[in-house]
Amino acid sequence: IVGKRRPQISVGFVSLGCPKNVVDSERMLAQIARAGFPITAEVDNADVVVINTCGFIAPAREESLDAIRRAVDCTRRGNVKKIVVAGCLVEKLGPEIRNQVDGIDALVTLARRDNIAETIREILSAPRSRRRTSDQPPIRRGRPPARDIVPDDRCRLLITPSHWAYLRISEGCNRLCSFCTIPAIRGRFRSKSPQQVLAEADELVSAGAAELSIIAQDTTNYGRDLRIEDGLSALVKKLEKISGLRWLRLMYLYPSGVSDTLIETMARSDKLVHYLDVPIQHVNDQILKAMRRRDTADSLRRLIEKVR
Repeated sequence: IVGKRRPQISVGFVSLGCPKNVVDSERMLAQIARAGFPITAEVDNADVVVINTCGFIAPAREESLDAIRRAVDCTRRGNVKKIVVAGCLVEKLGPEIRNQVDGIDALVTLARRDNIAETIREILSAPRSRRRTSDQPPIRRGRPPARDIVPDDRCRLLITPSHWAYLRISEGCNRLCSFCTIPAIRGRFRSKSPQQVLAEADELVSAGAAELSIIAQDTTNYGRDLRIEDGLSALVKKLEKISGLRWLRLMYLYPSGVSDTLIETMARSDKLVHYLDVPIQHVNDQILKAMRRRDTADSLRRLIEKVR
């Protein structure tokens, strides 16, 4: 019929995992919205379901697989037309994920995060039998395609409460803790430039965030790869100057990286919340050694007393 508008394709989004995943989800949601796809909270009845997965530990991987299976069940009932799986579990398993769950239409690696809208358009125009994998080469453990990318996290559709947001300052990790798969998924540690971090912070504050939670795989390592001395402290001092920003909160502080300079910066700051998110993991020296952590029970106790 001439003049009749085509029905809009709705997109449901499932975000799983850590705050770093939340930032990736917010970036993808913004791309989806900008492409003109309505985003619906009724995931089970959306035309397209995007699942941003976590692949860190076994329960998280199973939660991600359960979310995919639920979406597949919806396609069999005719509610959902297409399923896109993105994020860390895709980096970890690659195309093998389809051996565990059949019915996925597209896999999106971390490096292809910003092409999510393009992927949705492609699978909507393709027959059901033609399933698309992200155009990255096969994923090998320890060498993810995104290993050299420092993501630009500007232009996000925030899903945190309106008064605060996450500010990611780096990607990847150089620590080789025996229990952790993050370096294999997200690659080596690489800092964002101070200019990029400040630009992202300005955007978040302009959007109404009064508090920023600074996140990374290892925030205490910030700037080391850029040869910035006391990088995290230097960055905090720059962020404090942003008008409209009331509070800063530091997350993911590796214990051995909490320096006297950082503690002094926190003590003197008017905006840095007196709060430390430190993954101590254990206080048994034998277990810490097996975990390949540099800390000891004694060094951890001394750190806590120093901070006090």
